[in-house]
Amino acid sequence: LGGTTYNKCIVVLRCCLRAAGYEYLMADAKPVKAQSQPHLYFQTNQRRQLTRHMAKHDPQLLLFCEFMFYSFIRPGELRLLQVGDILWDTMEIRVHGTIAKNRESDICIIPDCFADTVEQHYYHLPTSEYLFPSTVRNDRPIGTSSMGRRHRKMLRSLKYDGRHTMYSWRHTGAVA
Repeated sequence: LGGTTYNKCIVVLRCCLRAAGYEYLMADAKPVKAQSQPHLYFQTNQRRQLTRHMAKHDPQLLLFCEFMFYSFIRPGELRLLQVGDILWDTMEIRVHGTIAKNRESDICIIPDCFADTVEQHYYHLPTSEYLFPSTVRNDRPIGTSSMGRRHRKMLRSLKYDGRHTMYSWRHTGAVA
């Protein structure tokens, strides 16, 4: 767990155990230092620079980031989506509660400016195909940290200072 999530868990557990008379079980649980600075978003010039660089060196990573930017899908959810989750008639993506961070099913819009890209990559594929399959086995999703690792490598190659993350693409899309 991240520091903030861990600290919130401690608070909730203490409250629950206090109500049951077992608060002493949490006596040794200490909060950890948590990062309070939110992920930065990419400015327009940074977004253009990254887009050009990814298009040249890692087009799959670019497509992954574009999904986050245009449809606000979290990386952990995006890697588990299949072609059958794309609703072609309405150009939406169904995110099942079984893969969603908040455990609630949701629909994400594919905007018109991104719809052609999605169709070009996925319309011809079977519904059981993952949007981002494993490089080892096509019937499995890409690894949990694969895209994040590739994204960090991309940022380092362009000399970014480490305050941006893959999640910054969601924030960038929201700001844009």
